[in-house]
Amino acid sequence: MRKAFLAGVVAILLAVAPLSAQEQSYTPDEYKLYKAAADETASAAKLQKLDGFLEQYPKSALKPYVLAEYLKAYQGLKPPALVIASADKVLGMPDLDANTRLQFLYPRTVAYIQGAEGADHARAHAAADEGLRIANGLQPPQGMTPEQLANQIKPVKMVFLTAMGSAAMSLKDFAGAASAYQQSLAVTPDDALTYYRLGVSYLQQNPPNHMDGFWAVARAVALKVPNEASVRTYLRTSVLRYQNTQCDRELDRQVNEIVALAGQGAERPAGFSIPSEADLTKARENAGAFLGDLMAGGDHARLVWLSVCGLEFPDVAVKVIEVADNGDSTLLKVYRAQMNDPEQAADDMEKATVPNMEITVTEQPEAKRLTKDAYVRFTGTLSGYQPEPFLLSWNQAKINPEDIPAEEAQPAKKGKRPTKRPGK
Repeated sequence: MRKAFLAGVVAILLAVAPLSAQEQSYTPDEYKLYKAAADETASAAKLQKLDGFLEQYPKSALKPYVLAEYLKAYQGLKPPALVIASADKVLGMPDLDANTRLQFLYPRTVAYIQGAEGADHARAHAAADEGLRIANGLQPPQGMTPEQLANQIKPVKMVFLTAMGSAAMSLKDFAGAASAYQQSLAVTPDDALTYYRLGVSYLQQNPPNHMDGFWAVARAVALKVPNEASVRTYLRTSVLRYQNTQCDRELDRQVNEIVALAGQGAERPAGFSIPSEADLTKARENAGAFLGDLMAGGDHARLVWLSVCGLEFPDVAVKVIEVADNGDSTLLKVYRAQMNDPEQAADDMEKATVPNMEITVTEQPEAKRLTKDAYVRFTGTLSGYQPEPFLLSWNQAKINPEDIPAEEAQPAKKGKRPTKRPGK
């Protein structure tokens, strides 16, 4: 696939930027040496012969044809480092015009993207940047419209921009990488992999550009980026690191919402925001008796819920409305008043008949002895929030042992009536 793609793009470059032949003569020996190199089919051997020709005839009239043979050799040359070394040797020649340089900057850049071991990232960035500038300045040859040229040169620009982004990432120039990936998306607006790379470059900046980073990665997931599950996990981990929420369910909900929104368009809405760890801390500190905030509903309730979800609270006083034996656990449907005034709260609890909380009690089988209308205290972890009808869920709960009635004494078993012996 690499060979076919490289050959196709080289053909495009040759069409829009042909190598110019010099009008001067050459000797029979000169042509014989060129022909031996041109006829060689093994890429590495072909390069050796081409190098030998240029060493012997550096200003030959056949030089443009020799350079064209270099491009053919690169199509089957491995490893990528050999292509880079050879291309750099040609690019180091002092008399190359811009079009010829473009033809060698391209395969050099393709080889860099393929992962040449020990690559010079700064040199790779400079080469790709030069190639992009030349490509942007190309003029269509006779018989080709500017629009046709723009479409044909797209894959060439994408290669240069991808390399610039990758090199900038390796050099920890994350802002530079983001700029390259943004330019890539201007060429191919729905490229999922570029969106992922853009998102990573945003999140690696110091300080991180969280909102743009989350959006770009979510856009990549929405566009079905390769290894979509891994990219989604990366997004989830990034949001968790930013937010430090204790609630897995809410974290997953937020990630799903971001992906769904990003799937609707490339532009991040101006009002798009995800609360940070500092936001959650502030909401938690200001919430106080948060039950009232949650009952009010709306955006503030969601923020408060995110700040308290997954946290453990001790000695929560409630009234039991219903007790259900679930085998290994006990489900208590209970009610808690939201009033701050103790007398009002007590009156509200007394009148309550509909639960506003569910408590799952495990590892405490004696909780099954609780009865309707009992008042108990429990310690548990907030796990669920339903705004309408309002219901809070708790798990890993444990009832204060002092509030559980003692087990009733079992009546003594009657002795077994002795078997009557038959009379003698």
